[in-house]
Amino acid sequence: MCDVWSYGVLAWEIFSCGGTPYPGLSNSKAREKIDSGYRMPAPEGTPPQLYELMLQCWEYDPEKRPHFDEIYRLVDEICSAV
Repeated sequence: MCDVWSYGVLAWEIFSCGGTPYPGLSNSKAREKIDSGYRMPAPEGTPPQLYELMLQCWEYDPEKRPHFDEIYRLVDEICSAV
């Protein structure tokens, strides 16, 4: 399920036009913040439904993250609505 987390980060990078995830944080500091519940804010212009998907991908408990078939379905719905 780490691939799902990574997909959420990739989506964030795309919508931030290549921004660096967790800017200004070392890997260990980013991990500490994530463990404390921090999630990156939505990049400007990100559709709310897509940011909600990112948050689902970043669920701390891997069992609560969507599977890729669900991600595919949600992205398809979001793209159809835009």
